[in-house]
Amino acid sequence: PRVAVLPAGAIVPDAEVDADGIIHVAYLKDDDVFYVRSDDEGTTFAEPIRVNTEAGFAYGARFRGPDLAVGEDHCVHVVWYNAGYQQKRPQEEWGVMYARLEPGAKRFGKDRNLNQRPSDNFSLAADGKGNVAVIWMAGGIFATLSHDGGKTFLPAADLKVDPCECCGSRAIYSSDGGLSVLYRDKTDNLRDTNIARLATGSAKWTSVEISKTPWQIDSCPMTGSFLSHTRNGLAAAWETKNQIYFATLDRTAATKPREIRVPGEGRYPGVLVSDEGTKLVAWKNDTTLEWQFFGSDDQPRGERGSMAEAGPDRPAGVVTQSGKFVLFP
Repeated sequence: PRVAVLPAGAIVPDAEVDADGIIHVAYLKDDDVFYVRSDDEGTTFAEPIRVNTEAGFAYGARFRGPDLAVGEDHCVHVVWYNAGYQQKRPQEEWGVMYARLEPGAKRFGKDRNLNQRPSDNFSLAADGKGNVAVIWMAGGIFATLSHDGGKTFLPAADLKVDPCECCGSRAIYSSDGGLSVLYRDKTDNLRDTNIARLATGSAKWTSVEISKTPWQIDSCPMTGSFLSHTRNGLAAAWETKNQIYFATLDRTAATKPREIRVPGEGRYPGVLVSDEGTKLVAWKNDTTLEWQFFGSDDQPRGERGSMAEAGPDRPAGVVTQSGKFVLFP
């Protein structure tokens, strides 16, 4: 893969490629969230745009960072953690922050606090039909949905699951219109990785466990997970006992997949899949970015790669239109 260079000080990035091949990246720098785009597969980037309306009112590190999604008409959506707790503000000022960059606009619209309550583990999904999903946790997992491209949002829906609230979630819309949310469960202190699914046209969430290696601990491991598209479905990556695992699923995530263990140790994994089925799994091992290629048969290809002194925080990555893998440490 190629490791792209973001502006100095950028941490916990999130990235997506749109239908035109443009790479969109959101990241935290100091106490602000910034957005950049690249029209040349991550070789160069445009000038950063601050996302949060109030300067200095953002927070993050390790697995907590902004999440970005590109929706209908290339509208860019971003969610992030505000600094209400760190700044000792009233609890109604805490919560999940959201802003959107409309096509052709030079700055993000005024940001919004979507839930006004202490919450954690934000993730975001958008599709090309105007659907936007903001996922957050507060004693459970909730989905705040929009069907008009983020202009308005419905009241939050309770997924009615028992999540490990300090482990990162990921959300994604499948090509069939279904919404999937990857999360860690904590029932009976079994910290297994699950996918919750909202099928197109349904109001009922279903959940299936996808990790096979049990992890029974009485505290949250505070790590991340990842979801991405494949040609025929989804790919998921997660950590269990400081080991990285991944699996591929069909679009409905209705059947339990085969769990693949990745050589090496670490946390905050991501998995990217090319149209040919080649997979790149990347993760952080302390401050080293590590990665391993897998073939379409899920067997390792080549030696494990690494980049030292990449920082301890969650990495990101994309597959470009030409099939190249680009990582953001």
